[in-house]
Amino acid sequence: MTSTDHLNWKVISDELKEGDLIPVVGPELLQITRDEKSGSYRLWLAGELAKELGISLEGLEGFLHPVEEVMLRFYKQGDIRSIRPYQVVKALISENEFPVPESIRKLAEIKKFRFFLTTTYEPFLETAVKEAWKLTDSQIHILENNLTKQPDDLTKFTQRSAMQQFDPRYIENLYKNSAAPSIYYLYGRPSRMKSYALAEDDVLEAMLMLESSIYRPDELINYLSGKRLLILGCNFPNWLARFFISLTSPDPKNPTIQPVFVMGDSVCQTDKNLTDYLNRIDAQVVLDHTVETFVDQLYDVWRNIKGEDSGDTTGNLPFENRSVFISYASEDKVIADQLYQEIKSIGLPVWLDKRALTPGERWLTGIESNLRNCSVFLPLISPATLVADESRFYRREWDLAISLKEGEMREFPILPVQIGPIPRDSHDLPESFRNLHWIDAPEGKITDDGLFRINETFLKTNH
Repeated sequence: MTSTDHLNWKVISDELKEGDLIPVVGPELLQITRDEKSGSYRLWLAGELAKELGISLEGLEGFLHPVEEVMLRFYKQGDIRSIRPYQVVKALISENEFPVPESIRKLAEIKKFRFFLTTTYEPFLETAVKEAWKLTDSQIHILENNLTKQPDDLTKFTQRSAMQQFDPRYIENLYKNSAAPSIYYLYGRPSRMKSYALAEDDVLEAMLMLESSIYRPDELINYLSGKRLLILGCNFPNWLARFFISLTSPDPKNPTIQPVFVMGDSVCQTDKNLTDYLNRIDAQVVLDHTVETFVDQLYDVWRNIKGEDSGDTTGNLPFENRSVFISYASEDKVIADQLYQEIKSIGLPVWLDKRALTPGERWLTGIESNLRNCSVFLPLISPATLVADESRFYRREWDLAISLKEGEMREFPILPVQIGPIPRDSHDLPESFRNLHWIDAPEGKITDDGLFRINETFLKTNH
């Protein structure tokens, strides 16, 4: 057993930085305040569901999975085929809004988390991620294990067939540090059908679908294999914890090679057989604090990482041959830094001029050398760049890139990236830019399609 004092926070910090820590978010984190009292959202939901179904509320507060207990009591009345409970729960969730629980908000704000698994079906995590990342509904990646159809797979949000001929690790890179986070609902999302897991039998069905050779979402399982799973407040019963860890292990017969942190939820607090099993596979189980306390500590670790990253981490680093060269106006520095990180996250060498080079002959020689040896030139186009001042650094870079492209025999791709609202036919832009196919990245938010084009162009240039 491990205490938070003895946790190797250096390991956790390093894996957080690398994107190798995958949070598995459970219902025990859904703590809400109602009528000035704090408590479990699931207990509230179970109570409201019981009232609607005419089920006894007696003793519900003593169950770790109170909604499943209400469903069991309902089925004991004999109406096992009814979809009414699913309709009621969907309505209760839709019609009763609560603030996002603090622990969920903090997890969503940890920007190193780009992929979440959740055993909750409530939209709290989805809402928190959209707020933290300032995303619209269309920008966040949502996948679900719908009990009425084949589960979504990671390929739903990739151009895998086109990309894999160039880079078979595309899915790994995309979902390790994609432009927008992804959430996978392991138990489905609420609907008016029996398509998500309310009852214990539904949970079993959802897990069997993930294991089935017919329904198994291979890219999901492949992606999880070898990652360190951070199981937070899922309250997996003994059998389900073993099943889930085995399912996500690279070798189901040897789950000891699957690194797991289980932050002591209520089941671990009471089930010695489960904690003995977790110890045997070298999972680290923390029992001395609540899950919320661990999330608070993890959030502080992230803030320290963020503080380190807020320094000038981009350079000026020595130019690496074949890098993606980003050219920008100083007014767009924040957006340029953001795009630098996004391109770097998919595994491409990228260079951003931080003006460490001295203006003059030395500057000109250095920039020309870097342009000659880059693979892709990305001029960032915004209202600031419509100022046709030839003395500006970015304008001189543009002119050099155009002259090299026109004078060199080798392929020299230029991909203008539009980061602000401007007319693309403006005469304040170089004519050669106006005739190219642009990439859209409004306010610096580049899409996966945009990253795909940059990666594809880079790979073709270096083929």
